[in-house]
Amino acid sequence: MTLEYLNGLCRQNQLVEGGFEVLGEKVSLKDVTIPLCSVACETDHIAPWKDCWRGFAQIASRNKLFILSESGHIAGIINPPSKKKYGHYLSNAGFDGTWQDWQHDASFHEGSWWPTWGKWVADFAGPMVAARKPGQGLGAAPGTYVHERANG
Repeated sequence: MTLEYLNGLCRQNQLVEGGFEVLGEKVSLKDVTIPLCSVACETDHIAPWKDCWRGFAQIASRNKLFILSESGHIAGIINPPSKKKYGHYLSNAGFDGTWQDWQHDASFHEGSWWPTWGKWVADFAGPMVAARKPGQGLGAAPGTYVHERANG
């Protein structure tokens, strides 16, 4: 799987160019029609946001949201709302133009992108339900199950 991923998706860019084979079928970004949200980070050195935007723009979904978070690869993603540390950008420019068009139209929003995503995904999530009450559990890490297996 790792070699298929690295060669097919990363090196040969098959999801964009010609299709990537999954279970005997070739799929491409133009085959993706489900609602989709993508979060990219402004100073990400691993997945540059402009390239992420260009790939996301090729997805055929009619309902898609692109969020550009401040900061880099990890901090921009894990930044929880409680920290009030990094903001994010949203744009109404759509995906028919360029990333420059999207950026020119973008507006800055204070705080984490998580609440923005939460509002977007709520339309697909159904009603909220109460969290389950956890049972006794498996004990302190590594858990009683590990000890039972080791001694059994």
